[in-house]
Amino acid sequence: MSDKTYEMIGGDVEQYGPFTIEQLQDNLSHSRSNAQTQIRETGTEAWLPLGQVLDNQSIENFAEYREAILTGNRRLDVGMAFSEGSELFKAHMAPHFRRPLGFTP
Repeated sequence: MSDKTYEMIGGDVEQYGPFTIEQLQDNLSHSRSNAQTQIRETGTEAWLPLGQVLDNQSIENFAEYREAILTGNRRLDVGMAFSEGSELFKAHMAPHFRRPLGFTP
């Protein structure tokens, strides 16, 4: 977990913060901000879109996760990953692929 904090420009053009990356993600998930909301690391000058910063954070988190898998004694169960992924796909995407009315095989 990072000790970085961020400031944000709100919809009222006021500056808010400091926020942790987790608080920024929470703001986004509760529609208190969006991917275009301007943020900057506390103490810096450059403002960036929130979506860009969160994408970079996701990449950093993935790199840490990958390193933990590759250097640890953890076993990655690919079969379970595909099975669960398939179930998620069916649950969320199957309604979009239903047969049209009057379709006869």
